[in-house]
Amino acid sequence: SSTSTGTTVTVNPTPTTPTISAGGPTTFCSGGSVTLTSSSATGNTWSNGATTQAITVTQSGTYTVTVGSAGCSSTSANTTITISSNLQVNVPGDTICSGATATLTAYPSAAGGTFLWSPIYGTNPSLNVQPNNNTTYSVTYSLNGCTATASALVVVLPNPTASFNMSPGFLSTDNQSVTFTNTSSNATSYVWDFGNGLVSNDPNETISYQFNTVGYTITLTAYNAVGCSSSFQVSLNYKSGLLYYVPNSFTPDGDEFNNEFIPIFSSGFDPYNYQLSIYNRWGELLFESFDHTKGWDGSFGTEGLKVQDGTYIWKITFKKPETDDRIQLHGHVNLIR
Repeated sequence: SSTSTGTTVTVNPTPTTPTISAGGPTTFCSGGSVTLTSSSATGNTWSNGATTQAITVTQSGTYTVTVGSAGCSSTSANTTITISSNLQVNVPGDTICSGATATLTAYPSAAGGTFLWSPIYGTNPSLNVQPNNNTTYSVTYSLNGCTATASALVVVLPNPTASFNMSPGFLSTDNQSVTFTNTSSNATSYVWDFGNGLVSNDPNETISYQFNTVGYTITLTAYNAVGCSSSFQVSLNYKSGLLYYVPNSFTPDGDEFNNEFIPIFSSGFDPYNYQLSIYNRWGELLFESFDHTKGWDGSFGTEGLKVQDGTYIWKITFKKPETDDRIQLHGHVNLIR
């Protein structure tokens, strides 16, 4: 009799190169996850030790799947997972003058993403704002499901107002000193132009001026901490000082010369605030005039009685044109017929 034996031979299919598909973004925020699936239903070995067709990962790294069977060569594929755990955004603040515009710009730590500003709506990296008061603005930056928020303060400074006083307010002599007192507000620095070639950055100044017939123009420019400015300008003109002449005698004898006692004022007085009074030696008022062009003819009373020869007292009261100061002058005049 005869016998026979047999052997079973199993032929495994040659594995094909797998592919890995991700069930979501491969870059995501810390705390998130993604499912990676091999294209091969069997024979999978993942770099993390798993042997399933799909794995869920929560950490950064390169994940490889190898597909193979006994006695057959294996093939593999890989994919990289990135965790965006340090997403940041920065917005520098600004200081502006009232009525000015500030441009706020967000600087994210990664490229791409979206922006959302508040309390003024905006979706661009930069936002133009014009607040009336100090205001805080915030921006939310989003990328791959991650968000980062930053805020910026815009400080609004009041605009400067330039102003000053000068004393005296006019020139009356050569080499005259004028004091300039700074009365500006909301300013931190100053530039003076005194109209005579001199400039200064001091808050207050005293300047000596030479005589000229056209005067000078003084300009003060005031600046605040961020360079906003305001200018104030005043003319410093030449005005003659008090010029007058009072005669010490007159001869009201009817000829064509010196028939009237009349003080002569050329400048430095207000012609609408002038008074001339004449008294005898007993203090009796003989004559009064409020017109600087009209003098005393040596008469007394409404009937025009002539007074005797002698010495009479005069008093002149007037006001300076630039101020309310009143000046009184006294003296004697001899009447000779």
